[in-house]
Amino acid sequence: MEDENPSIQDLANLSEDAYQSKPMSPEMPYTRISDLSSQDISTYKHNEKPFYVVSHRGTDLSGDGKKSQLKADLNILRGEQAQDTLHRKRAKQTEDIIRGIKERDPDHKIHLTGHSLGGSTIQNAMLKKAYVRDNVDSVNTFNSGTSPFNKVKLNPNSKIYKGIANKSTHHVVVGDTISENAKSSMIGKIKKYNIKTPPTLSRKLLNYTKMFSYLNPATALLHWGADRLQSTLQAHTIKNFTK
Repeated sequence: MEDENPSIQDLANLSEDAYQSKPMSPEMPYTRISDLSSQDISTYKHNEKPFYVVSHRGTDLSGDGKKSQLKADLNILRGEQAQDTLHRKRAKQTEDIIRGIKERDPDHKIHLTGHSLGGSTIQNAMLKKAYVRDNVDSVNTFNSGTSPFNKVKLNPNSKIYKGIANKSTHHVVVGDTISENAKSSMIGKIKKYNIKTPPTLSRKLLNYTKMFSYLNPATALLHWGADRLQSTLQAHTIKNFTK
């Protein structure tokens, strides 16, 4: 039923809220369930409709756990999520949270969401924990962390692959280097979006200086690298989905 499913906008907002950088907007009809939440994962119950949303936190350099998050990001880049401590920890936490939800409200639906690192740890939880895979109704990630070196090794006809693909959608902003390998690294549908955040001053400066970048190969390479970095910074932010 449509009433039992959160909107994509709500999922994006809850992905942002998992960073816990500010109180949840009073306009959001959700309550954070503290005893089913942790530093890494936040669990929300809709105040009126029969579903929960479990949101995995992305990399937050202003909060606690920076070292383990940066290590996890490096392991994503290297295609070694399965061996990463934080990925394994979150997979177990997700399993425990879903068991807790099912004990309290067995008829409620459960939706997973997360931004950046959170998208990667969600897929790992789906891959490694059959209980998670069997009891989650949908997965929506936003600009999930991906690797150019890691390809999905599962057979698309396998039960595990189908169990993830049938429930998963990965929302990706064009120009985001971090999530640009979603097609090969993530299991499920890929939806692409254009950048919504306004250009920063550095972006405007790069656009202005583009005409000078062709003076020689060194300046061309430098400008290309700066342009790539700026595009990623602008495209990767969760603000592209919450605005």
